[in-house]
Amino acid sequence: MNLDTAVMSIPLRRCISLTAVAVIILSGTGCSREALPAVHAFDTTDLDGSVNPCTNFDDFVNSKWRNATPIPPDVAQVGILDEMQNRADDTTKRIAEDAANRLGSLKVDSDEWKIGALYASAMDESAINRRGFDPIKPTLAKIDAIAARQDLTAFILDDATGNDTTLLGLGAEPDPTDASTMIASVSDFGLGLPNSGYYIDDPANAPALAGYTDYLRVLLTLTGVPDAEASVQAGQAIGFEKSMVAATLTPEALVDAARLRRVVTVAEANQLTPAFDWRRYFDAQNLRSVDSFMLSDTAFFHGVNDLLASAPVEQWKSYLRTHVLIRFAGRLSSGFRDASFQLSQLLNGTAKAPPRWELALESVNTEMPDALGRLYVQRTFSAKDKERALALVGELSNALAARIQSVGWMSAPTKLSALDKRTAIVAKVGYPDKWRDYSGLDIEPGDYFGNLVRAAKFDKDAQLDMIGKPTDRTRWTASPQTVNAFYGGSNNTITIPAAILQPPLFDPNADPAINYGGIGSIIGHELTHAFDNNGRQRDRDGSPVDWWTPEDAKQFQARADKLVTQYDHYALVPGRPDVHGGSRGSFTFGVLTESENIADLGGVLVASDALQRTAEESSSGTIDGYTPSQRFFLAYARTKRSNTREEFLIAQVSGDPHAPDNLRVNGVVANVPNFREAFGCKPQDPMVNDGEKLVSIW
Repeated sequence: MNLDTAVMSIPLRRCISLTAVAVIILSGTGCSREALPAVHAFDTTDLDGSVNPCTNFDDFVNSKWRNATPIPPDVAQVGILDEMQNRADDTTKRIAEDAANRLGSLKVDSDEWKIGALYASAMDESAINRRGFDPIKPTLAKIDAIAARQDLTAFILDDATGNDTTLLGLGAEPDPTDASTMIASVSDFGLGLPNSGYYIDDPANAPALAGYTDYLRVLLTLTGVPDAEASVQAGQAIGFEKSMVAATLTPEALVDAARLRRVVTVAEANQLTPAFDWRRYFDAQNLRSVDSFMLSDTAFFHGVNDLLASAPVEQWKSYLRTHVLIRFAGRLSSGFRDASFQLSQLLNGTAKAPPRWELALESVNTEMPDALGRLYVQRTFSAKDKERALALVGELSNALAARIQSVGWMSAPTKLSALDKRTAIVAKVGYPDKWRDYSGLDIEPGDYFGNLVRAAKFDKDAQLDMIGKPTDRTRWTASPQTVNAFYGGSNNTITIPAAILQPPLFDPNADPAINYGGIGSIIGHELTHAFDNNGRQRDRDGSPVDWWTPEDAKQFQARADKLVTQYDHYALVPGRPDVHGGSRGSFTFGVLTESENIADLGGVLVASDALQRTAEESSSGTIDGYTPSQRFFLAYARTKRSNTREEFLIAQVSGDPHAPDNLRVNGVVANVPNFREAFGCKPQDPMVNDGEKLVSIW
């Protein structure tokens, strides 16, 4: 998964039921270890024998599970990664609850004490409800006081210097012109709905827009605005957001990294937005030395400048009010949270709000990820596990190198550059070698809202402190307790957290074919991102350097275009031919998902190659009637096992750069020669792309 487009798994309160073959009890590292569930390499009773694997491989592997697995009412999707995240959440929940229950006996201001105090403050609904919306009254009062256009810019400037902001976000990223140094980076936050496609005048969008408008109205009434006036303000805010859509990047543009990486000087930025003074912006945040910075999307700031000059002040105020409420609704009293759930229900199809502890745990995971992660790792993941996982990454990296060397369409000079980039990839596996220091974070018992404000300031101060300093490619931006994996294009790194290095994806004692098809294909996916349509535009350090010959670049794009065409022809939502994804039909789905589809295909090919290079593969025979190669593909298809609500699926194909899970199985294996050989598929079978239809990139 590309780090810039990562989508977190939805926690699920459900345990995995698998037949026992081996039980892992991890060796201690100074703390007691938890015994992980017994795991079968692969339960072949899951397979649907009525389906020909060469006709629909995803159904062959996953349809029985889908039919037997209802989606719980409080989530939009259930799948194997969700189940794994559920197990990780169970562990971190116990850690947080234990800390909250032992506050009196813990050392005050220790990491564990802060975890417990933050978690307890998030769980104290009575105290949160008593405060109502008091914590944001000062901000709302500032908006009410806006009387003229110059007051608007003053408010936006003041708001932008805070820790939680509307319109502008400030952080630090590797300089896109020289990835060895960190640079100030300004991002935009403009819309309340998932992406710009929801605002297009289309009957399919009407329910979401109506529900969102009502959501804004309810939020306003909860602050004392009369219902009629709240309706007017909500309508003004929606109109304002529609005006911003023309200046907001579409989902397909968001996956084009080149368009998001523009460095400008402060003087150039002031020319782009005459109504907003960027020098004052940086000076107010004690960044007087910043002379140049990165704008995520200059078109957006052009649009904001036009609205500063032309939109009525009262409309601006309605927009700002509603977005302050959206920003903080989850940490205010129950009425605000209930309203947020109603909108989530409309967009995702969930029927029940998640339990309070999930919100509390999310707060700890967000504000103190390393502190909670360190305790999680002590219970679940040993140094030996990390060594084994690093060894697997090395094997997959070697397989990728061999594949790069063998491609016939790439010239020798470009291959040398590709191999050099491959050797420079920094693999962050399991957990950080150096944990973050939280001694400067102030957590107060019983002050949930204040704790989140102070935590945001703590994190922002750390971000701003990086500006102008050398890039630390070993720094983690994900937590060890996250069931996900990432590639960072701006610094050429992969991150494989401890929580995804668990059964059934990774078991050092299990059948190698299952490990390579499971976690191996995921690691291969992240490695391949370094050479997808975006990754290939950056060098070994992450700087935008063109290391391709023109002919090689042309050859790559011709192959990638075939993959775009393949995914353009899929029916995305069963029974809904009107759903085309992205900006509601204004572009092709294959463009939106191009980089992830390239990584999916490359990941399976690399992992399959790595398996075939192992001695274990050649010596391990048939198990449960399946060869090592067949077991590899069974394990891969299981990584994409999921059940998804239609509402959530529609939202996904409208802006998520990942294809639906069934297509991430069937769309991939059709381009893998080893698959057709393993299952004896014929050229005319649906799971076989033959001749000109075959996509071969890496």
